[in-house]
Amino acid sequence: MDLLALNGSPKTDGTVAALLDEVTRAAKEGGARTERVDVYGLQVAPCIGCMACRPDKECVLEEDDAHVMARKLPECDGLVVATPTYWANMSSPLKALFDRIVPAIMGECDKGLPVPRHQGKPAVIVTACTTPWPF
Repeated sequence: MDLLALNGSPKTDGTVAALLDEVTRAAKEGGARTERVDVYGLQVAPCIGCMACRPDKECVLEEDDAHVMARKLPECDGLVVATPTYWANMSSPLKALFDRIVPAIMGECDKGLPVPRHQGKPAVIVTACTTPWPF
């Protein structure tokens, strides 16, 4: 199994990265090959909402790391996404990446529902937050 591990934290050796490393360590012990990508190190232009990716199945913006990551997704057998929780959401570079790789994740709607391109592949979300309850 090939596992793609996305570190959405700006800290490559922080809490989220340590949690991600534990998940990938366990996967390696189980025989998986893993690739860790530190998302804050990627060059990803923001999505412009042009929707041209829908029929073309690829983002039409100039080639950047979002295109590279969109090509990696079909190649992996599983995905681990790690991110700190900022304002009840993922980190902004991770969100920008996901916005740009939509055509690699889902296809056009069928009967009103998006068509998943990776259905059946295992996926894990790893997160951490330091904000105290009840915020």
